[in-house]
Amino acid sequence: MDILALLPHRDPFLFLDDLLELSESGAVGVKTFRADEAFFSGHFPSFPVVPGVILCEFALQTAAAWMTTREKLEWAPSQGKSLKESLDSSPTSGDLQQPSWEGDKRKKIPVVTRIRDVQFRQVVRPGQRLEAIVRLEDQAANAYWFSAEIRREDTLVARLHFACMLIDANACETWA
Repeated sequence: MDILALLPHRDPFLFLDDLLELSESGAVGVKTFRADEAFFSGHFPSFPVVPGVILCEFALQTAAAWMTTREKLEWAPSQGKSLKESLDSSPTSGDLQQPSWEGDKRKKIPVVTRIRDVQFRQVVRPGQRLEAIVRLEDQAANAYWFSAEIRREDTLVARLHFACMLIDANACETWA
């Protein structure tokens, strides 16, 4: 799946490698942190550890990819396809529009509005493959509430609850 088509994030702040699962109720993202990630040079040089805030961002980006998919794709559940199947298939009958962040001023940007109940259970080191299991808890208009678990194999690394919303990219320009 083309993550760059789903997220406005770019290196060095892109913390989602792929989506393993995509459904109406959430997504599973995957990330393997490379040993050459910039933050490891200071956190901590002799014992590199992924910062907790970066783990949270990984879950947030998984949710953002899910939100973008849900908002940008014209997906018809009655066709019997999952969201992931719709993304992976070629559009044949006009039922799918791939999102694009390049040159589109009308897009909506996913932003976090709240994070609560964050728990870190395990240290994450370079080279470890993580999964963020993100579930939609509630939605009202353009606001979404999620719960997330970050796992390394079967081990719980972190969990959190958060809210995000989609804001008009053009409105952001007036904030500057």
